[in-house]
Amino acid sequence: FTAQFAILGMPEHRSFRNLFYARLISALGTWTAFFAVRIALYNQTNSAWWVSILLFAELVPGVILGIAVGPLIDRWPRQRMMILSDLGGAACFGVLPFVHSPAGICAISALAGFSAAFFRPGCYAAIPNLVGKESVVAANALMQGAENLATLMGPVLAGVGIALLGSSMVYSLNAISFLVSALLLVRIGNRLQSSLTARIGRTHWREVRVGLSLVRNDH
Repeated sequence: FTAQFAILGMPEHRSFRNLFYARLISALGTWTAFFAVRIALYNQTNSAWWVSILLFAELVPGVILGIAVGPLIDRWPRQRMMILSDLGGAACFGVLPFVHSPAGICAISALAGFSAAFFRPGCYAAIPNLVGKESVVAANALMQGAENLATLMGPVLAGVGIALLGSSMVYSLNAISFLVSALLLVRIGNRLQSSLTARIGRTHWREVRVGLSLVRNDH
């Protein structure tokens, strides 16, 4: 257990450390805002329907992207993709305090979900580029642990944040967390980059169909 955390202090793993902190900060902000938006929307509308629509709008973009272009996301320039994902999240939550209609909140949240869907695949695909082969398992475990911690703390921070600061301040702090994450990614440099070229063509979509067929027919 301690050996997993030991890699964060190794000078040769400085780039992974920046990636780890970027993911932890971004995930904490994301999951806090994830629940804060629900609390605020329900307080505003007193409608479980709007909360359901919000949940659908946030999660569907990631599901569609994961199925349709997931293999390609791993081939695109990872640093640029992840920084743009963070900047997209910062823009969405920077605007959200000024959006008051339920439909507008759901639309902005859908854009935030679409933007966030590009970060996670690039993050995990980049880990083998940043640590030695013998440390890949520990690095993956740490990254997953950071996400689990963020998921666990999100509802607590959302409730406390709305009670003490209000939903607009929680959204603004989340926007700042995305900017901090993007700055940490800039410090890593081009070590996140992929050497493969992304191509969307007949071969790609045929592979997607084969994969879906395998899932459907496997018993």
